Amino acid sequence: MKTTIFTQTASGDRTNIMSTFPLWDKEMFLEHVKSGKGYGRYRYGHIGGYVHLLKDMSLEEFDQLFTVDDFTKEEITELFRKEVSLKYGEHGEKAKIKPLSKKELERGCVYEDFSGNNWLYFGEVEQTIDSTYLKTYRSEKKPIEVKNGIGFIWWYKNIENTIKATDVYVLKSPKKLMKKVEGIKIELESEYIHESGVQRYAQESRTVLKLL
Repeated sequence: MKTTIFTQTASGDRTNIMSTFPLWDKEMFLEHVKSGKGYGRYRYGHIGGYVHLLKDMSLEEFDQLFTVDDFTKEEITELFRKEVSLKYGEHGEKAKIKPLSKKELERGCVYEDFSGNNWLYFGEVEQTIDSTYLKTYRSEKKPIEVKNGIGFIWWYKNIENTIKATDVYVLKSPKKLMKKVEGIKIELESEYIHESGVQRYAQESRTVLKLL
């Protein structure tokens, strides 16, 4: 049976094992994880072979190499793929929580999803995108795309706390939201318009968001 070794590489490295890599056995790897001194990306593999991202390790491989007691739920969620986290980590705990229903969501309020991100809820919206990006076979006409659905903004991305028609995610069904963020209520307008100027490879575009 091949011995599994662990190493740590720079974020961009995708290569076979090199002499400059630190090589750890399982116990040394676990000790390094617990030290909190990690950087770059953890990888695993076998002597003479290629290393793979720890994040790509399957649930079957995890069960062969580790026990659930080797890590905290937070470490499992951070280090391994979602299917491992669903069984042993935070994803599994959050999957047991029932998300808020559409009836429980209020326009202008901010809600937290299962990953800790905040979303501003717009309710039912219509988003019209009228643009002439690049010269294509449709260059004689302005391609118009109309989206109807439920509108959200990922609030952490919205650094200046301004609302733009181009920032809104229009989804067919509500995001899986866990709880309301208290103390934030935005007075939404009935319509938002965003117009871009002429760029090198694109002409003007216009996005209109209407609350329904």
